[in-house]
Amino acid sequence: MTRAELISNILKIYPSLSPALAGAMVSKIFDVIIGKLAEGHRIEIRGFGTFAVRHRPPRIGRNPKTGVRVPIGPVKVVSFHTGKQLKTWINEDI
Repeated sequence: MTRAELISNILKIYPSLSPALAGAMVSKIFDVIIGKLAEGHRIEIRGFGTFAVRHRPPRIGRNPKTGVRVPIGPVKVVSFHTGKQLKTWINEDI
């Protein structure tokens, strides 16, 4: 689902909202989530899942084209773990 599709779905549920306001709301929610993750916080959305920042230590990688070993520095990555409710919803049809 794209941001535009998300806004469209919100407008279907709340037709009294203007598209600009719905877009601003979606953008603000994403901005808050991104900001908190950048600060190192954990984001938990009950029933949906948890976003957290993980630290990967430096390591030695390999250039797949040449096979030369290359040092890779430490990096932060965002991880997502699905919540129990989301897992249940997804697996209902199985």
